[in-house]
Amino acid sequence: AVIRATPARTGVSHLRRKYGQPLQILVAIAGLVLAIACANIANLLLARATVRQREVSVRLAVGATRGRLLRQLLTESVLLSLLGGVAGVLLAFLATSELLTMVFPGAATFAFEVTPDVRVLGFAAGVSVLAGVLFGIAPALRASRLDLVTAMKSGSRTAGADSRGRFSAGKLLVVAQVALSLLLVVGAGLFVRSLVKLAHQDFGFSPEHVLLVKVDPRIAGYKPAQLAGLYQRIQQAVNAQPGVRSSALALYTPLSGDNWDGNISIDKNTPEENKHLGSAWVRVTPGYFETMGMPLLLGRGFTEQDTADGTHAVVVNETFAHDFYGKENPIGHRFGRSEATKQQWEIVGVVKSTKHTDPRDAGEDTYFLPVQQLAAGASQDTGDLYLRDLVVRASGNPATIAEAVRQALRGVDDNIPVTRITTMTDQIDASFNQEQLIGVLSAIFGGLALLLACVGLYGLMAYAVARRTNEIGLRMALGASRETVLWMVLRESLVLVAIGVVVGLPLVVAGVRVVKSQLFGIAPYDPLALISALLVLVTIAAMSGFIPARRATRVEPMVALRDE
Repeated sequence: AVIRATPARTGVSHLRRKYGQPLQILVAIAGLVLAIACANIANLLLARATVRQREVSVRLAVGATRGRLLRQLLTESVLLSLLGGVAGVLLAFLATSELLTMVFPGAATFAFEVTPDVRVLGFAAGVSVLAGVLFGIAPALRASRLDLVTAMKSGSRTAGADSRGRFSAGKLLVVAQVALSLLLVVGAGLFVRSLVKLAHQDFGFSPEHVLLVKVDPRIAGYKPAQLAGLYQRIQQAVNAQPGVRSSALALYTPLSGDNWDGNISIDKNTPEENKHLGSAWVRVTPGYFETMGMPLLLGRGFTEQDTADGTHAVVVNETFAHDFYGKENPIGHRFGRSEATKQQWEIVGVVKSTKHTDPRDAGEDTYFLPVQQLAAGASQDTGDLYLRDLVVRASGNPATIAEAVRQALRGVDDNIPVTRITTMTDQIDASFNQEQLIGVLSAIFGGLALLLACVGLYGLMAYAVARRTNEIGLRMALGASRETVLWMVLRESLVLVAIGVVVGLPLVVAGVRVVKSQLFGIAPYDPLALISALLVLVTIAAMSGFIPARRATRVEPMVALRDE
């Protein structure tokens, strides 16, 4: 066994265990988007520094030191990043409530405060300054190291040579952006595909048209001996409402976050074999399986005749039957809660296994007990006798019968509190809000990264076309067709994209290994996600390069050569 120590000052939190790794993945994704943004701004500042060569050369000629120029250019880039940081903090204030609602759907209040505080603001300021220095240092160094004589002679035309350089800094930054964007787009595709698989899997029951009503008879003052009659009256009143097909009550329902379990003793096992056996269990009323849409595989479900005076009936799920009885027919077998327990239940039916506690897990061993066998003659006030989930199957939209069900409960006893009304589909959605959080945010970040990479590619190619106007005019004057010019410029952008894809593939392989534990129902290297990401990236990047290429074909040779 492995024992892990947890610092006492941080406490033990199920939220930390549940959201720790997903939040670390989202922080890494946010960091990659920040890196792409820095590369994009650095690329634009490199182009701007090239345009300002004459200005910088004049400043140097009249006595400005290179250190002063370096400080000025860095100040401009840091100021730009700080403005972006302020905009990001404002967006964080606006988005905080939306993120909390995504994590805790339906909650009116939250157990902790996540509004950006002084530490968050300080961190944002530090990251903004660091980003400003990182994306501003290269353009500032290049501008401050300008050769004064060459710059004064050539003016702004020297920029064209650099923009056409095979290994220019601008092109390297675009390649890096494409590589990181590929990683994020593939990751977003995997998370979205995983979320779709999770949401559309077979849960073992039919959640459509099912309304869930949370009630609490214990608060209303009911005693165990009164519960069987109360449950019958509730079902009769609810079933009489228009639009209601059936109803039932249960201790808890699938994927509600509740779980009751305990040790069991199988009749055919030895005491040693029963020593470590356990199973989840649920107490329900007759009609539960039909209302939930849980298929009956063997035997029968519960009826009104399953009382304390009759056979102590129990229904088990398919996983229970397979794990404890193998291929043997479990109908008629008996088991209890322990060897010392005299009460034994006889298996009368087997139902399909459901996802009860976690939508990612396979169906766990579960058995169902009819509440009327104990409630009528119960002497102990145990919590498991108080069924708090009223399940109602509607003929159509379950939300339309919510008020009628509430009125029916008031007709039975207006002292019974109704703490919550929801649908089974909403309860299922809430059970994988972690996956929804990752899927939605990764898709947003992936789209943002792709947009930034395409803007960077467009900016580089548009700048290159602008600097090469005279060259393009000369080529067209010498007989080059517009299609030749179009392909010449477009090919350059496609080559950058191809190199970025090649560089990004090893990053994808490494990144998938990190996030594979968060995926469900798909292989880590899912072909559809990979191919879709490549097609989206290449298509949008090609469009970003096509626009400047198209602009190049509209250059008039005589106008372009007039200044030559």
